[in-house]
Amino acid sequence: ASVVPPPRTILRGVTKVPPASLVAIEPESAWDDHRFRDSVESENVELIECPVVAGHIDISYLLKSLVDRNIYSVLVEGGSGIHASFLNKGFADEILCVVAPKIFGGNTAPSPVSGSGIDEVNDAAILDDVKYVNVDDDVMIFGKVKTK
Repeated sequence: ASVVPPPRTILRGVTKVPPASLVAIEPESAWDDHRFRDSVESENVELIECPVVAGHIDISYLLKSLVDRNIYSVLVEGGSGIHASFLNKGFADEILCVVAPKIFGGNTAPSPVSGSGIDEVNDAAILDDVKYVNVDDDVMIFGKVKTK
C-alpha cells in the first residue's frame, strides 16, 4: 500500500499557494490581496475560513477543521509567532529545532518562539527523549514535549 502525503496546510501570509493545498484564512481579508486570490483560483486549493482570536487565526478551530477532514497530524513550520501559538495551546507534542552556532543579543533579537513568554522557569516547555544530530555546522535537536 502506498502512503499518500497529507495536503499542505498554509496559514494565510503567502501570496503564492502550492497546488492541492488547504489554506486557513481570516474571513474576507485574504481576498483584498489580488495575487493571493489569483493563486488560489488557479490551483486545486481548499480554503478553510477561520475565526480570528487576538489578531491571529484561531488554531483550535483550524485543528478541528483538519480533524473533520481526517487529518490528525501536522508539521508546523513557520516563524516564532506560530510556534508560540502551538506551544501555548498545548498542541505541540514533538519539536525538531535546528540551531545555528550564532549568538544574537538584544531585546529585539530573533527568537524561535515569541509571544508573552513565561514568568517562571518551571512553566517552560520541557523536552523528553532528546536527540541531537550535527548537520554541517548546525545542531538539530529533536524531542517530545513532556506533559505537565
